[in-house]
Amino acid sequence: MLESVITFSENAAPFPEIDTNAIIFLIKNQKPINKLLWIKVNEVGNELLQFIQSDFTNTDLPTIDIIERELSEALQTGLSRPPHQELISPYKLSDFATVMRGIATGANDFFFLTNQQIEELNLPKEYFRLTLGRTRDVENDILTTKEIIELDRKGRPTMLLYIDKPKNNLPKQLMDYIKEGEKLELNKRALIKSRNPWYKTEKREIPEMLFAYLGRRDVRFIKNEVGVLPLHCLHCVYTNSKDKQEINNLWTVLNHPETLENLKYVSKSYGSGALKAEPQSLKDLPVPEKFVKKYNLTIRKKQIYNTLF
Repeated sequence: MLESVITFSENAAPFPEIDTNAIIFLIKNQKPINKLLWIKVNEVGNELLQFIQSDFTNTDLPTIDIIERELSEALQTGLSRPPHQELISPYKLSDFATVMRGIATGANDFFFLTNQQIEELNLPKEYFRLTLGRTRDVENDILTTKEIIELDRKGRPTMLLYIDKPKNNLPKQLMDYIKEGEKLELNKRALIKSRNPWYKTEKREIPEMLFAYLGRRDVRFIKNEVGVLPLHCLHCVYTNSKDKQEINNLWTVLNHPETLENLKYVSKSYGSGALKAEPQSLKDLPVPEKFVKKYNLTIRKKQIYNTLF
């Protein structure tokens, strides 16, 4: 049976500064039961060893958290995550928006270019879309034209080759560029060779918000005022409502410290302090009920109910 699970806070990570998530499983050769002990080590020391040597009876240990959990709840929440002590909120991000990962090119050096590169290669700009390629390229919670201009000034790529469907009679300059990619055998790379044609870019609509899902700095939701497409370092967040004020209200709620605190329930945490929330997990992010009411957020479930009845 699974007797207990031992996890570690950032301060007590066994492999500090490394993006890995250490978990210790204590297993007994006994009939399974529906409960387990969930242990979180908060500081480096010997109290965890004391607890184990006491046969799990010495619980007066201030540097470790010891919680008895239902096995079903622990598996559903995630063994690396703290338990839901109570129903945090009846509302989730999926009530207000849908989440999708950003575009994966398989060869950023080929698909993701600077304006200067496009000009030097004489490539037609109508086949490119404004794109954000890394989280640290945006320092604020709002992405505007000003930030894009600054990235371009610094020589950072901001333009994505975006051929979202096969097209006949592509310009000669573009076909020559595609042939150069084939000479480099980009079309044989694992991710790229599944596309037909190989230079066809994954399609995304412009999201109202971007989510920085992995990093050592505070994760956040970024309002996409300039209308960029994100690469896979960011998630696309598509709001149900397209009203500007409602988008702003939701963005305000999602960036509130109480909402961001709930990321621990849907993210993987790493020894370096980084969090990682995949799209399917992020959609379950609890949104505090008091903010839903305060900002009068439009709830998808109500929209469906009204449509049906």
